[in-house]
Amino acid sequence: MGNMMPPDRGRTVQGQAQIVLFSSAGECFWMEIGDARRALTERPNEYSKEPFAGKTHSPPRDAYAVTIYHGGAGALERPWNW
Repeated sequence: MGNMMPPDRGRTVQGQAQIVLFSSAGECFWMEIGDARRALTERPNEYSKEPFAGKTHSPPRDAYAVTIYHGGAGALERPWNW
């Protein structure tokens, strides 16, 4: 359940807003919004808000899985409206 991606791809964990970013290598990650903004700006060919065409992505990697299992996460209403 901790790796399930909400439809809006955004959540808060312990007060930190996070979104899902997709990599050109076929991975996806939960990333804090500030870090995601920086990654999209500095490396647009490597990271995207949407899956890369022709790539199959696994569930997002989650460094906070233990917190989520204990109910510490909530969905963000509009994650891309930084």
